[in-house]
Amino acid sequence: MPFDNERSKKELLQWLSKPRQVLLIVGSGSSRWVGYPSWEGLLEDLRREFLPDVGFPNDLDLLHKASFIRNSLRGLSNPQDRLKQYREYLEKIFRSRKPPFVDWHLTLVRLPFCGIATTNYDPVLEAAVSYLRAERKQSPCRPVDACGKPSRHIFQFFRSLNDDLEIDSVLHLHGYCDNAEGLILTAEDYAKWYEGLTEDAAEIAAAHPAGPLATQTGSLDTLHRKIVWALLAARPVLFVGFSVEDPAFQVLLNLVKEDFDFGYPAHIAILPCSPADADERERERLHVADRLAPLGVRPLFYDVTLDAAGKQVHDGLPLLIEELASSITGTPGSSDIGDLTRKMLGR
Repeated sequence: MPFDNERSKKELLQWLSKPRQVLLIVGSGSSRWVGYPSWEGLLEDLRREFLPDVGFPNDLDLLHKASFIRNSLRGLSNPQDRLKQYREYLEKIFRSRKPPFVDWHLTLVRLPFCGIATTNYDPVLEAAVSYLRAERKQSPCRPVDACGKPSRHIFQFFRSLNDDLEIDSVLHLHGYCDNAEGLILTAEDYAKWYEGLTEDAAEIAAAHPAGPLATQTGSLDTLHRKIVWALLAARPVLFVGFSVEDPAFQVLLNLVKEDFDFGYPAHIAILPCSPADADERERERLHVADRLAPLGVRPLFYDVTLDAAGKQVHDGLPLLIEELASSITGTPGSSDIGDLTRKMLGR
């Protein structure tokens, strides 16, 4: 039986028909449209910058590649200077760019979400929301760093989810670009922030073959676990900009897997379907749907195509966002979105 993508779309539209019911959580795939790197691209940039003569060991996942880079810097001469340069480089990469967002980001944040959270370090979403707020002569949208101080800003973000006011902040679950020391990037970072482990214990947990959260040796009451648990338990969530293999996506969903017996899709994830023939696409869709079902997530797919050079083109994502917006408001979306985004990416 083929996967019913239209059913996912109708269910999402039904959720969005009730203003301020759905929470938006955004991953790095969204920011690539502005030129920010993917997680894998970021790690390759860091390796070239700081370890140009050293390749990654075989069979490392993304979290452990990040750990390899930072741990290698600690083993060099003048490690403090090198780590300082490493943090400065991260801050530089994720500072605001020009343009700070593209048209479909505006369309996305215009949808009637109760709030916006992201695992990204960059200010793309704040820039898009601030643009809309400026049209109404309102104050700019502010970032809320879940890895920063004071934590009362996180509390204020949660309270805002129940307000009738428009969104004025974005919660950065894994840190914000102006606080590079607090970014959650490596396997040790995940063990520290989500398991509450000390630095030494985090290194041990990070070495576990199943991943940094597999040992369950840390506290289940860390602030990060509470934040993610509360977000996913209290609201239907739309995930945008993630892939199924994205470590952040997996961590967020697995945190509540043990606590709830999902009898129905509690969240929806807009996901790419790789370029292939129709039969292979269908197999991929069914495989992903089966994999996500126990986590309470129903996928909504857009098709990825290939350009003349064989490069993957994700124009299906902004087109899908435009379609959703048009269905809700009855206003047609921008017809030149594909041309705009191709131009932005130098295609």
